[in-house]
Amino acid sequence: MSLPSVYPVLRYKDVTAAIEFLTTAFGLGEYQLHDRAVAAGAEITMPLVDQHYGSREFAAKDPEENQWFFGTYRPAPASD
Repeated sequence: MSLPSVYPVLRYKDVTAAIEFLTTAFGLGEYQLHDRAVAAGAEITMPLVDQHYGSREFAAKDPEENQWFFGTYRPAPASD
């Protein structure tokens, strides 16, 4: 079974600006993501770190103060 990797639920005052920022700052791709976010002006709230459980992750805020968490860890689906 393949699990979704993104579960977005978002509210923005300026949707057009939000889409432009999110695409520029966060785009897709695991390893360049942190550098793209910094270059786009995202506020990094948790620095890039390699966790003991195998995930490389960081957190950032977008211009409307939404907190985003990014990481490479993918949990295994629960077995029945």
